[in-house]
Amino acid sequence: MNNPIISIIMPIYNAQHTLCRAVDSVISQTFRDWELLLVDDGSNDDSGRVCDEYAQKDARIKALHQPNGGPSSARNYGLANTRGEWIAFLDADDWLEADFLEILYDAVKDKKNVCMVSGGCNYIVDNHVENSSSPTKSVIMSVPVALKQMVAQNAIGWEVWGKLYRRSMINDTCFEESLHIAEDLAFNILFLINAPKDKKIMEIPSHGYNYVCMSETSTYQAALHADNDVRRNHLNLIKKIIDRYAIREPNLPHCLNISRVKKLWWKICSDYRNRRRPKLSDEERIQFFDAGHEIEFLHSLTIRAAILHPYFGYLVWAGVRMYENVAGIWKK
Repeated sequence: MNNPIISIIMPIYNAQHTLCRAVDSVISQTFRDWELLLVDDGSNDDSGRVCDEYAQKDARIKALHQPNGGPSSARNYGLANTRGEWIAFLDADDWLEADFLEILYDAVKDKKNVCMVSGGCNYIVDNHVENSSSPTKSVIMSVPVALKQMVAQNAIGWEVWGKLYRRSMINDTCFEESLHIAEDLAFNILFLINAPKDKKIMEIPSHGYNYVCMSETSTYQAALHADNDVRRNHLNLIKKIIDRYAIREPNLPHCLNISRVKKLWWKICSDYRNRRRPKLSDEERIQFFDAGHEIEFLHSLTIRAAILHPYFGYLVWAGVRMYENVAGIWKK
């Protein structure tokens, strides 16, 4: 059997309600030369059985099973079993547009010096596109420039999904299994550090990846519910990587603060959408306050002080609901 051009790795844990949508979106790809590795990470629902059924129906699909070790462990297991020239990642609660693989592969198939290509995505909330993010034009940059942008500016995207990685360039790069949030960023930093400096990174306009923000298994949820020790461990590991490889980026604290504020803001939005009074812990409010100088609309000391108020989340929720009531658009 010839090796496929693209290997797609999907870590799966208790995803029986979204798994079929994700797998079917791969089967429906206009680009046909792929293999899909379904890595069942010790699920205790019907996910494992669904994986086996797909593997029996389509020879391009392989079902792998392991004891629960987390998404990083599952992705590493998938990486160890890939055969493709390029590697892609897909989460079990997300899905692909039909031309996702074709657009990314067409962009790099004749560019031997490109080791990663990144597209954009649609952010899905309540089954609707809440926002889209994509480069406005194709850009090719050196590995050092890409590394600097990823660390300091959150360009290219910290996530591993929405990208193709040249498998020969991954080498011994793997996911840090002690991380449960932002393990994508750590992987991408190590990938770029290990890549030959004469290789290139490419960004292209694309909205082929649909990322579900508010699902129970999404990385947003994992980040929102992670305890403070996990968050501190994550930040410390990223800083160790930066220090170990002498990446001197004064904008790194800015980048990490932006990420922290985004997570807290999504928590407020998630609670609001689920008709719950948003509530931030004391430490979360302090984090929001401390990071406020990095966000333009939070420059006002009055607004930042309001964040520290115990009822800040409730005030946001009540204010938005009042506006919707007045505008007549609140849905009962």
